[in-house]
Amino acid sequence: FHLIRAHLRYFNVDRELRTLLVASAAPGDGKTTVARHLASAAAKMGSVVLLVEADLRHPTLAQQLDVRSGPGLSDVLIGAVSLSSATQMIDLDSSALDRSATRALDVLVAGAALPPNPGELIESHAMEALLEQAKSTYDLVVIDTPPLAAVSDAFPLLRKVDGVIIVGRVGRNRRDVAERLHETL
Repeated sequence: FHLIRAHLRYFNVDRELRTLLVASAAPGDGKTTVARHLASAAAKMGSVVLLVEADLRHPTLAQQLDVRSGPGLSDVLIGAVSLSSATQMIDLDSSALDRSATRALDVLVAGAALPPNPGELIESHAMEALLEQAKSTYDLVVIDTPPLAAVSDAFPLLRKVDGVIIVGRVGRNRRDVAERLHETL
């Protein structure tokens, strides 16, 4: 994951990579794992990073990271809480070379209550404003999305981010699925 993060610096030399969407075609492909570890790797390298769980239908990040399930993204988008009050900090292990440096990752989980309109929330002006605020505060914002072939919730985000990583599972996903996803991007 450190190597992937290092390569992302050369992803688009014409503009800085500040927002990165991590998606997959189907559930279980590992997109949340990749997003989580990529965000952690960037934070361990010294970047100020926010990991956003934009899968408002089947959130798993709070359980995986053993953090509170709310408030979260859905609460921020409806204006119930601010981004800063919904963000949780996770302490990461310090590098073996520099024990004095404490590294942290900020996480915005989906939220405890599942909204009835996840697609509308993701497509809202509030989401756009949240991304702008996050870009002004963080060096990197990593967004974990629902599977692209299952629901269309993530599609509005594709045009609002600087980069997209599509995750596929070896031996499960076929190349034509990845090519179709690439065409839609």
